Amino acid sequence: MTLVEAVDQVVRNALEHVWAVGRQAREGHGGQSGVGGVGNGGGAMMFQCRDPSVTGRVAAACRTAGAESAAQSDAMSKITIYHNPACSNSRGALALLRERGFEPQVVEYLATPPDRQTLVSLVKGTGLPVRALMRSKEPAFEAAGLADPSLSDDQLIDAMLAHPILINRPIVVTPLGTRLCRPPQTLLEILPDPAPAA
Repeated sequence: MTLVEAVDQVVRNALEHVWAVGRQAREGHGGQSGVGGVGNGGGAMMFQCRDPSVTGRVAAACRTAGAESAAQSDAMSKITIYHNPACSNSRGALALLRERGFEPQVVEYLATPPDRQTLVSLVKGTGLPVRALMRSKEPAFEAAGLADPSLSDDQLIDAMLAHPILINRPIVVTPLGTRLCRPPQTLLEILPDPAPAA
């Protein structure tokens, strides 16, 4: 589901809730004209009410729905996956995100490598040692002598920036945290509530 579809679903749910509030209010007033003028001409909804208690409830329902929509949109827009389409774990993580209703920002880091600040932030976010985010089986790892235990974290970061193929994948960032998602199911630890179903 796309972000637009998810927001559209939340809006539809909010309108259904507004109708329910209005219906309950009419029933509570014995069918009197405390609530009226509800129409759906040309797809535009009109809702007129002369009872302040009802309008307050409707407004509260709309505010709640709007807040939920904004929170869901914010969560979806802030999910990023550092992705290598040639990697089965990376493909699996991306597929799992989409199955759960999220459309993340996809960064193919081999084509668009992170800068130093971003890479350091990713490492720190995972809580793992720098070496845990390196692909030690890549030829570039051996060629650069990166197995040397005396190398500092800064030197390892330098190597990853110079050779992005050394960055392990996929790394997923959500509002709830950052994970190296190997296996892909690791990302479930940091997923927000699922997006609304279509």
